[in-house]
Amino acid sequence: MNIKAAARSQTEEISAVARACLDGDERMATYEPENLPRLMCDALLISVIVCDKVVRGFCVCERSPIPDGCVITGIY
Repeated sequence: MNIKAAARSQTEEISAVARACLDGDERMATYEPENLPRLMCDALLISVIVCDKVVRGFCVCERSPIPDGCVITGIY
């Protein structure tokens, strides 16, 4: 298992994980492939969990009001 910063080339894989976790949830629209590049720019960090060369999960962190801080806004 490997945890690393997400790459733009992984948008389809990230979206597939989100779809599996958020099926029927309105938050899924945020993680559609066409929306992910904007999120990747806005978020402080999106990390992916890779196992056997396949994205198995991801985590989204955003800036917080605390200097040099972040808030985990989603773990999927």
